[in-house]
Amino acid sequence: MTGAVEDVWISAGVGVFVAALFLLALLVPRNPRPSKAADARWDDVRHRLEEVERKQNQADHDLRNVRMVVSGLATKDSVNALSMSVAEMRGEMKGLVSSAAATSRSVGRIEDFLLRSTAEAIVNAKGTEGRS
Repeated sequence: MTGAVEDVWISAGVGVFVAALFLLALLVPRNPRPSKAADARWDDVRHRLEEVERKQNQADHDLRNVRMVVSGLATKDSVNALSMSVAEMRGEMKGLVSSAAATSRSVGRIEDFLLRSTAEAIVNAKGTEGRS
């Protein structure tokens, strides 16, 4: 019978131990609070992320401005077309200059002819008046 009594006490001891362990487990908090150092680290990480996000937004804004400026710039083809137009206008201007020079020479010759003719007419008119 001593074997049965000892088994009861061992069972009761194991039961009390399990119950004490269960009660002790109830005292342990289920959601442990992070330490102040961990809170400070999280705040630092959050601050860094906010700074990175602010810089990213500024970079996006700057990139949009650059795209707007670049879209208004002339392309290689438009610059080449403009260069061709300027070259054509230079050729036309050279033609106009040479034409104006030729016209000026012609007008000069006509003026010289008219001056000589007028001078001869005046001389002839005075010479015929003096003879009469």
